Amino acid sequence: MNKIILIILLITTLNLNAQNHFIGIKGGVNWTNVTTQHSYKYRTGISSELTYEYLNTKHYSFIIGINYNQRGYINECYFKTSDNSPIEKTVLHNDYYYLSVPIKATYNIGDNIFGFISIGVSPSFLIEAKNQILSFDYTVHYVKKETINNTDKAQKFDLAGLVEIGGGYKLSDKLILFSSFAYQRSFITFSNSSHFSIKKYKHYGMTLSLGFKYALTK
Repeated sequence: MNKIILIILLITTLNLNAQNHFIGIKGGVNWTNVTTQHSYKYRTGISSELTYEYLNTKHYSFIIGINYNQRGYINECYFKTSDNSPIEKTVLHNDYYYLSVPIKATYNIGDNIFGFISIGVSPSFLIEAKNQILSFDYTVHYVKKETINNTDKAQKFDLAGLVEIGGGYKLSDKLILFSSFAYQRSFITFSNSSHFSIKKYKHYGMTLSLGFKYALTK
């Protein structure tokens, strides 16, 4: 991880002779789920990202970022007692927190008002994994919800493909405001022999963001 941060810092210290280097920040909300045959609900989380962009030509740019994002899914459970009496619906949260390094190639069109489309990959490193489980006793009709920390058991590394579309407005020669919508899907399962061993869960989800970027040179 330290090597990745060092690479980003080295890139930003290159000879800046033209107005084609930008730093930016964006944040937003994401809706994530997992690939499975079960009918799970989307989990709502946050995403925040620090970016560096190099504009190679008028239309093409390269973007690398450091992104904190929350993923996971929600499992709605329904149980009945031994005499078939219904128990109220129980909602179980499965939360995963990642630090990602998205790397994207981008095509831009327009000037003061512009649009863009990006495609790339996003290697990610697990920060924390928490899963809620139920323990219950049919004889007393009691259900207890517990949160288990599975950070040490879940897959630590994730790699996803992503596509992003958006647009923006140039507020000044240096400051640009933009928004985007992104879809991301993992290539790697976060389940393994220690964590949901019989399931092949992969993350996927959508992110809606708002941000700005600042030109490093004039």
